[in-house]
Amino acid sequence: MINARAVQHITLILLLVILTSCIAVGVNACFDPTDEASIEVVINKPGATYDLSRLEDLRNVVVVEEGKLYIYRSHIHKDVVVVLSLQKMSYSNNAPHYLAVRVESPLAQINMTVINCGIDIVLESRSVNLRYVEKVAKELGWYVSIEDLVNNSIRGYLEKAIGNVTAKIYVFEVAEGIQLSVRTDGKSGEVVAEIDELLYRAFNLSKGVISSTGLGCFVIPAKTSLLKPAVGDEVLKEALTYELRWLSKISVIKGLTEDDILSLASKAVPGLAGWNERLVYWRGSWYPYAELVSKGLIEGGYLIKGAGGCSWDYPLEKISEDPPELTEQLAKPLTDGAMLIGTAVAVALAVAIAVVLVNTIKSAATRIV
Repeated sequence: MINARAVQHITLILLLVILTSCIAVGVNACFDPTDEASIEVVINKPGATYDLSRLEDLRNVVVVEEGKLYIYRSHIHKDVVVVLSLQKMSYSNNAPHYLAVRVESPLAQINMTVINCGIDIVLESRSVNLRYVEKVAKELGWYVSIEDLVNNSIRGYLEKAIGNVTAKIYVFEVAEGIQLSVRTDGKSGEVVAEIDELLYRAFNLSKGVISSTGLGCFVIPAKTSLLKPAVGDEVLKEALTYELRWLSKISVIKGLTEDDILSLASKAVPGLAGWNERLVYWRGSWYPYAELVSKGLIEGGYLIKGAGGCSWDYPLEKISEDPPELTEQLAKPLTDGAMLIGTAVAVALAVAIAVVLVNTIKSAATRIV
């Protein structure tokens, strides 16, 4: 289990940025990797309402933006964060806002080692025929991306997958001439031979430059994130179910039935989060938003996933490791209710005792007479 404090910053929600920047159907957007370790549901069921002000009377709830965005630690697992936000179902300025509930886990991580190998070679002559380099490199199976800039300087790279090793040769101008920076993520006889052949034929270097000078390598310990929740799928689903019940119990959410919650639990899996994949209500059940939009069942717009990752960061250290607690003010209605019940019982008991006493007195009076 990963300690939440060991994770740098959990990326919580990109949606607030998207809502203010995208207008048309099929808009390009960057991909938030934490969606794969989250489940998100929009409470757009007809008749369902919300009251976020109830959260402001709770301890351990972070108010990021009053009336719009709240964060707290889940009651189920300390590494699960709950995000409550207001979201639209379309990009229309007049579209209503609905409450969205998101449970998010850190991404699972694995330890790994990264191997970096490299060597820098400077060609003292600046006369490099780019057309010739490109022709020869492509014949040898290398990908080429080199350009001659406006100021006659050269910049670019050549790349080739050699077995399970990726080799890149960066080409750029330096004061001494043209530098070739050879970089690979592994080393073998085949890799060295392929690079030697390219340098010899395309750049007219002596045969066996890499073989003779060596390709220095070093190993870096590293961690990589997997697109899955660190706490496990079932824990994340349980967290969503519990939080929906709890939010309903304290009247943050009204109009969500137990059948709704059970239906959501049956559909919810990690990855159903973010603008496209968040679960929304339609005709008695819950579906991924983009699925309904793409079939024309609801109006809206889906986002085309871009290549880069992006997210909105919120520091975990500002979120208490304990779940929300009821304050006296929020608990008061519950206490008052309990007092009313207690009072009613006490009154009934007093009446019963009085009746018994009256009957006892009557009986005694009869005997005396």
